[in-house]
Amino acid sequence: MSGIPAEVLKAARLRDSQTKRTKVLAVLHDMVARGEPVTFAAVAKTAGVSN
Repeated sequence: MSGIPAEVLKAARLRDSQTKRTKVLAVLHDMVARGEPVTFAAVAKTAGVSN
């Protein structure tokens, strides 16, 4: 065990998840505004997240 409390790890994971969600939503908004086709792969690649 690394000595890091589970709550700290959980909070870090939540922040990471929220950051990724924000990126994905921004990419979706931009793609729709530009009239681009929206696919899982295109959104993931542009947002820098896994699909």
